[in-house]
Amino acid sequence: MRALVTGATGSVGVELVSRLLADGGDSVEVHGTTRMMADREPDSVIWHQVDFCSSAESWDLPDDVDYLICAAGLPSGKELLHKVDPEEINSILAVNLIGPIALSQKYIPGMLSRKFGRIVFVNSIWGMRGSPANSIYNISKHGLTGLTRSIAKDYAQSGITANEVCPCAIDSRMLMKIAERVARDEGEPVADVLDSWRHAQVGGRFVTPSEVVNSIMHFLHDSTGALNGVSLPVDLGEIS
Repeated sequence: MRALVTGATGSVGVELVSRLLADGGDSVEVHGTTRMMADREPDSVIWHQVDFCSSAESWDLPDDVDYLICAAGLPSGKELLHKVDPEEINSILAVNLIGPIALSQKYIPGMLSRKFGRIVFVNSIWGMRGSPANSIYNISKHGLTGLTRSIAKDYAQSGITANEVCPCAIDSRMLMKIAERVARDEGEPVADVLDSWRHAQVGGRFVTPSEVVNSIMHFLHDSTGALNGVSLPVDLGEIS
């Protein structure tokens, strides 16, 4: 079993890598991507430094995998569409959408030859519904849903499945970085920003990385081959 986890040093990525190693034992070979090698953990992962904003030909990646889990993602600056900087547009689309497309193209041929493959994308509830002043992020995540459903339809008879998990706000390092930026911009304490966001969640709390990983792992099992093209909310009931 060979697996590639993008964004493997993020909060979800770290948890997922640990779970893959624990569940697969000696039979699993886990590759992880990171933008900065200094952030890597644990040592048993084969690490690849990848800048998804660069040309795909320059990416240092394994030749073939059975499991592709795309957890890398970038948030947007929370601006209206006509105010978004072109550089931000390019970077968000590169990481959130173009990267997963390129990786799917790279690894689907090998999956076809083995008649088996599991692809899971970490999306967002905003890929299912959209949020205000968040246009490029929304676009990237809606595109990821289209990619999920296209792969599911096109390869349904080939032993390959593609699904996505769509969390609400995750209690993660990324959420903390966003909160710190908002707190600076608005002159508020970070704790107050986080509290307001937490209370805005329908469940009154953020979801945990472990809860997201539980859903990802469910799609990876051999016994879940009938689950294909699914957009699974992991959101405490927000979308319902």
